[in-house]
Amino acid sequence: MTNRIGKDANEADNQAYRLQVNFDLSDNFTALVNVHGAKSDTIAPQYQHQATDDGSGTAGVSDFYGYKDTDGDVWAGEYDREGLLKIDSKGASIHLDYDAGDYTLTSITAVEDVEKIHQEDTDVGPFDGITPQFISENQQFSQEFRVAFSTGSLDWMFGAYYFENEVTGALDLALNFPGPLVDVITGAPEGSFGPDMVNFVDYDVDYVQETESSAIFGQVEVPLNEQFNLTVGLRYTTEERTMTYQNKATGNPDAVVNSCIIPAGDVCDFGFGPDFPGTDHYLNFTSSNADLGSLGKIDDDNISGRISLDYTPTEDLLVFFNIATGFKSGGFNGGFLDFTDGVTVEDVPFESEELLSYELGFKSTLADGDVRFNATAFYYDYENYQALTFSGLSQFIDNSDATINGADLELIWLPGDNWDISLGASIINSDVKEITVLGDKFKNNEMVLAPKYSVNGLVRYQATEELSVQVDFNHQDEQFFDITNSEVSNEDAYTVFNARIGYDINENLSISAFVKNLTDEEYRVYSFDFTGAAGYNQNFYAAPRWVGVTVNYTFE
Repeated sequence: MTNRIGKDANEADNQAYRLQVNFDLSDNFTALVNVHGAKSDTIAPQYQHQATDDGSGTAGVSDFYGYKDTDGDVWAGEYDREGLLKIDSKGASIHLDYDAGDYTLTSITAVEDVEKIHQEDTDVGPFDGITPQFISENQQFSQEFRVAFSTGSLDWMFGAYYFENEVTGALDLALNFPGPLVDVITGAPEGSFGPDMVNFVDYDVDYVQETESSAIFGQVEVPLNEQFNLTVGLRYTTEERTMTYQNKATGNPDAVVNSCIIPAGDVCDFGFGPDFPGTDHYLNFTSSNADLGSLGKIDDDNISGRISLDYTPTEDLLVFFNIATGFKSGGFNGGFLDFTDGVTVEDVPFESEELLSYELGFKSTLADGDVRFNATAFYYDYENYQALTFSGLSQFIDNSDATINGADLELIWLPGDNWDISLGASIINSDVKEITVLGDKFKNNEMVLAPKYSVNGLVRYQATEELSVQVDFNHQDEQFFDITNSEVSNEDAYTVFNARIGYDINENLSISAFVKNLTDEEYRVYSFDFTGAAGYNQNFYAAPRWVGVTVNYTFE
């Protein structure tokens, strides 16, 4: 990313390691030990600025700061803050398998620790506008036990799972506006806040979230006859999650809005009324808040299951039908929550999501094995779908019922000994029934990142035993990056091509050259709409044309 006023961004310095050792402890007892970790110490990614509101409701002229990026280059901008992104992760696991002949025992134990600090130029412009810092440490432990065995013609599997996680975080953010804009917002006489940038709002957030989850599960496969096979699975999950959260106004009590809400009385005429008691918090989600009650703890349990029927009328055709239920536990909204945006402690928890899914499809082999054609039709019915949107300066999850229906198609053709051709397509219709964002209701919207159709394909030619050539593509229909389906979150359809040439030097060593995004297509992979907060849209563009070489060596 070219920075016209400072150091270029979107550079990466990543290091990773992984060590795996497999131990044959006996003829029927094995242990796979995995130790891994990674470090990333980079300049924080910079995004592309799109002016959406100059503060008067006029779209596209500028943002609240009077800025608009007009050069037409999505890989260039003016960024006053270099930013920082550091991630340090480490973990280990041990996978044990014991085969006793009549049964198999499996144990998987894993630990992970991830520390992160991220500072970004959120306003993506040449001013000290929105400057956040995100710090977190994530520690987790998991343990799974399974036993598999057969009784007659039945195949059984039973297991238990335990998971615990603790996330500790600290978030800081300064929202600064030009003095003349602060005059207008506050109704102060012209010139009261001067011509320079003024700290309008300052957030100081600390939180701790703890999760403990356990489950028992089982599955049985029943061959009804030579053509029909039935699989039934059941899982019981219980999960307890707690969070304490404070967004303090005392981090910088001199910030304009902070100084208005700390003293008692509606000193800035925000509409709180003369009886407003004053507060040290934009949001206090701790036991010290009398309104918290039981909101700081979520205790979920769920029984989910699956019934699958497979029908094999011939060797070359499999027809299947699945009914399944899924479960995603409830949680807590975090980020920069602020009661002046209408968010209350009751809005912090969100409910668990439950899914009832139906799938009908087939897998077929044609033309003496040279063609494989697979298709699946599906219908998903969500209760309390966890829809992600924005509330003020913070991401926010709201629950809504929702449905998805569609189909997946896959064609694989081997026209000759040296050719592989594959095509895939997906059709999706999504409907989120109703969500509420800052008091506004949105009904029957499409889900985020859910294009109505997508198509992909690959052609690979094995020119010689050592040399191969491959071209592939991916086409996505238009889609939305925000559940409100706003115009600025709509991405037009696009197609991306990639190419690769590979050469096997010997059994252990291979080299390949690749070109990703061959036609240098410009397209967004996500965006965050800050129109209401500062009058711009923050766009995330996919990588431009990218050329590289890969060398692989396999140790034996």
